[in-house]
Amino acid sequence: MHHRRLHKFYLSFKVEREVRTVWVEGLNLRHAKDRLAMTEPEAIDIIDWTSESPEKLENYLSKIGNYFEYTQGAIAQ
Repeated sequence: MHHRRLHKFYLSFKVEREVRTVWVEGLNLRHAKDRLAMTEPEAIDIIDWTSESPEKLENYLSKIGNYFEYTQGAIAQ
């Protein structure tokens, strides 16, 4: 039996005016975004930060304002 390998993606998204970040597992980025959309149907502006520098994410978050990090809300399979 062939098992597909899951990857972790660090995604940010907006719900109303709040920016959130979360680790999501998926077969690929599209799958991870789809899984996020299933658990957070109102999520918009989904961005993958997995390969970006922490400085870029911090810069983005400082410009956006309202920020919430899911510390225990990682979406895993």
